[in-house]
Amino acid sequence: MRGQPNMKITPRLLKLEIKDEDNELVAIVRKIIYIRRKKDVL
Repeated sequence: MRGQPNMKITPRLLKLEIKDEDNELVAIVRKIIYIRRKKDVL
């Protein structure tokens, strides 16, 4: 998620963008974290 230093993210922008796109993004990230934790346990 790094590598975009010229993109300034204000709290307002974050709130607007999070509502639509990040619902899916958060779900994907949670799946990845969940899978990684499972692998660590196994």
